[in-house]
Amino acid sequence: MNKNKKTFFIPFSFFTVFLLFFILFYIVNKFVFCTKEHYLTYFLPFYDREISTLANFYKNDENNYNSFKKKFNYDVVKYGIIKGDFTFAKLLLSTYISNSYLYKVDSISYDDRMSCLDDLVNNKINFNLNNFSTLIFYAEKMKKNITNLRLVTSLYNLYLYFITKKKHNIVSLNNIKYGCKIGIIDIDQSYTLYYIKILHDMGYEKDDYKIISYLNLHDLMNGFLKDECDFMIIKDTYPNKNIKNFLDKNTGEDIILLPFDLAKEKLFLKKNSEIFIDNIDLNELSHFYLPRKFGNVEYTRYRPNFKICYNHKILLTNTQTDPSHTHSIIEFLYKNWKNINNNLTEKGYKISGINIDNIDLNYLDYHEGVLKYFNEIGLITNTDNDNCKYLIGKMPCNNKTLKENNLFFPYNVK
Repeated sequence: MNKNKKTFFIPFSFFTVFLLFFILFYIVNKFVFCTKEHYLTYFLPFYDREISTLANFYKNDENNYNSFKKKFNYDVVKYGIIKGDFTFAKLLLSTYISNSYLYKVDSISYDDRMSCLDDLVNNKINFNLNNFSTLIFYAEKMKKNITNLRLVTSLYNLYLYFITKKKHNIVSLNNIKYGCKIGIIDIDQSYTLYYIKILHDMGYEKDDYKIISYLNLHDLMNGFLKDECDFMIIKDTYPNKNIKNFLDKNTGEDIILLPFDLAKEKLFLKKNSEIFIDNIDLNELSHFYLPRKFGNVEYTRYRPNFKICYNHKILLTNTQTDPSHTHSIIEFLYKNWKNINNNLTEKGYKISGINIDNIDLNYLDYHEGVLKYFNEIGLITNTDNDNCKYLIGKMPCNNKTLKENNLFFPYNVK
């Protein structure tokens, strides 16, 4: 009997110890160690930043920063692009995507600039590549409201080429003969009315000439060679492969490019503030065009400087576009425009950098996201101090940054 009693108490004792241990474990975990670690908690070194001197290294917001939140911006940004601008736009947008957090850009193709501007005004697209001549026509001739349009930046230059033949005896922009037939490219009438304005400001009335419109550059050049028109106005890039091929193949036709030699140039530029003056190298335009002599001018391979006028291809947006998008694209262009130029197959599309002085603001203001970035890099400021020029491209100019860089001198403040 004693043997049986002993075998009865062994299992009971083991069970009792196990039960007591389990109860103790539960109590300790529930009431003593109250702080639990969440299963998504990341290891944050020196989160308590007051514990050591070494922790000063981590005194920033990175311990609470989730990089994945900024990995992609899932807003789909819509760009309206005219078919002729598609090659440049494709390079620009593909480079932009690869250098930003933007997830996707939709490129919407248009046949005419008016429809593109309509959709931008109505916020059906966010951005549009266009030019001032179209914008002027859209606002002044079509009487469209552009108060909600904003400027992002200028992109590349569009030059006005005035081309004729010696036999027509037009050797200067000051003596375009009466009844001259002027050939232009125009699809939606915007260029026709713009050129009428340009010619009027040059001193010619509408009855002094006749405009002949063509649908594309190929038809215009063929019409010119067949004497359907005496004079061509072409608005395009420099250098330009189409004009180069035309001049290379037709050097024996006594074709001449007229320089921008208006007698009342200052008055013309005052009336057309979107137009600027440049000097180009005719060797870059065509190796076979030179030498060329007409009127009182002569151009050779060693004297190829040619005076010409131009305005800009511009990037437009509207007031409803998120400022973060315009801030992002202007920052991208400011930092990458040289890299974009290096990758261009056609050098005429080169971007001339971000220069707020080369934009006509009579029609548009900059978008608020653009102005914010300009302020961040010191291109614009409310601080009236001559030394702000030393901070351009580096940081905002204010009293604090001037003092930190030993540039704040009271006698320099106007």
